[in-house]
Amino acid sequence: MRQALQAGNAAAAQDEHQQLGGEIDAISLMVGGTLGLLGSLDRQVSDGNPTNASEETQAIEETLAQLEEDYQKVDSPQPGQSSDQAEMAKLDQLDRDLSNLEVQLQDFQGIEPGVLVTPLRSETVGLQGVRLKPVDFFAPAVVILLLQHLAVTFAVLAIVREQRSGSMELFRISPLSALEMLLGKYLSYLIFGAILAVVISITVILALKVPMLGSWTDYALVVLTLLFTAIGVGFLLSLFAKTEMQAVQYAMFILLGSVFFSGFFLDLRYLWEPVRAISWTLPATYSIRLLQNLMLRGDPINIAVYAALLGIGILLFILTWFMLRRRLQTEWS
Repeated sequence: MRQALQAGNAAAAQDEHQQLGGEIDAISLMVGGTLGLLGSLDRQVSDGNPTNASEETQAIEETLAQLEEDYQKVDSPQPGQSSDQAEMAKLDQLDRDLSNLEVQLQDFQGIEPGVLVTPLRSETVGLQGVRLKPVDFFAPAVVILLLQHLAVTFAVLAIVREQRSGSMELFRISPLSALEMLLGKYLSYLIFGAILAVVISITVILALKVPMLGSWTDYALVVLTLLFTAIGVGFLLSLFAKTEMQAVQYAMFILLGSVFFSGFFLDLRYLWEPVRAISWTLPATYSIRLLQNLMLRGDPINIAVYAALLGIGILLFILTWFMLRRRLQTEWS
């Protein structure tokens, strides 16, 4: 535009003036909108406190406003108009505004396009300061399913084998009562299950590096209560089984039900309401929830969930004792 005015070409200068106005509008639209977004994000991240980024953004906005103001001062060339000192001074000021804007936009132009398109990113940070892996969420459930299945399998085969081997006849004529015999079996399988629990827990925590954020005392209490309840399930099923094959099938049914309906694969919220009611009859449902909160969140034992698990175990113990006593008095007499 300067050269056109100096050459006395008013028509060319007018075209240059209009083109310059369009370019300034495009710069203001492109840069101004992005600066407004970045400034808003910076204020949210910094809780309203001014930062270097917000100061630079404000400086660029002021330069843009000054550039538009200086452009408005430059008159559109008229036919026959020649250059004068006033118009040249206005153009010189416009050149200085453009140079200042170019310098200020150097850092802005270096921003990656991905940052401008998606300035925010989500990052999950654990409150305990431990970064959890996907395998960590399944490890407590695997521990529960293994211990429950082993306890149920051993217990469900106990009475069936003793019945077929004739050991029940010895128990019937011995001075032992049904309660004493049942307590002895519970204690022996609890000790055996506790040894297995120690081995499995050490493997999971040391080999798989699963975090243990809660109390070891709470962990042991949950595991022992699970074993107590699972042994009760096994003993109760063994009183219904006629053969070892049938007993093993009962144990497999409990395992499959625990895998699919205890929250191991799907959260209980996604299950149909009647199926969810069945889920809460399984010891694994309570134990998985307790152990996940204990190991991965460091929460203390949920008293309501633990009381429900313990209540199921006590109920199974009473039913097993009642049925075993009747068996000793009737069928095996």
